[in-house]
Amino acid sequence: MSKVFCAALLAFSLGSPASAIELGVGSGSSTSGRLMPALSAAVNFDSWAVTGSSTGVRTNVYYLSAYTLGLVKRWEVGRFWWADMTVGFGGGFAYSQYGYRNTTADPHDSKNDLTAGPIFQFRWKFLNPAYLGLDALFGLKYPQGVLALALQDVVVFSIGISL
Repeated sequence: MSKVFCAALLAFSLGSPASAIELGVGSGSSTSGRLMPALSAAVNFDSWAVTGSSTGVRTNVYYLSAYTLGLVKRWEVGRFWWADMTVGFGGGFAYSQYGYRNTTADPHDSKNDLTAGPIFQFRWKFLNPAYLGLDALFGLKYPQGVLALALQDVVVFSIGISL
């Protein structure tokens, strides 16, 4: 799935000249909020951006991978302390793959999940071109999951650079 993520970002970036490409690393959460290593990326065009992220974890008994891809409209909102801030709002998709087994001898019981929903994005360019970022996709697959906050939201907090 990470190959699909990279190919989609590359395809969107080749369509018209991008004003900047953002790459970030940090931590992400999916499902019940456990923090996991994460990567985030965005290709910016004037006031729009194609965004994506990847986060996941693997142990001996379970694994979880979550990927997002979306389109956001961005606005410059001013300065906070000494640095510019940008926010974005749009929509996108999240794909999750997860598996669990009771013991290491058992096979994984695997499942996939696909959801769509609104994306909120925030960037604080504290040492331009470096930034602190927050990307949050709120999945709206089914009402019970929205109320339980289960297997639908992917949130990535990152520190990155805009190239």
